[in-house]
Amino acid sequence: MTKKIKIFHMETCPYCKKLMEGLDKLEIIYEKIDVDSKEGEKKFLKVYEVSKNENMPTILVNNKILIPEITFNTIEEALNLIKDLDSTTS
Repeated sequence: MTKKIKIFHMETCPYCKKLMEGLDKLEIIYEKIDVDSKEGEKKFLKVYEVSKNENMPTILVNNKILIPEITFNTIEEALNLIKDLDSTTS
């Protein structure tokens, strides 16, 4: 089964780490995609073709792309959006 939530992240990104810690605390299941890996970069390029944005963490909930400084401004705001979007599709 494919996870509905994908987090595109970089190991050195403190915001990515904070987001994933928040998701873990909320017990929300997600897939981590490290954009520094060849496979992760390939997956991220598909999202980038649509979003035209490289900000991290980029979040994909089903087919909705959430981007820092565009869709959300804080990690708390991102967590709330993820919860809302995830609950509407469960």
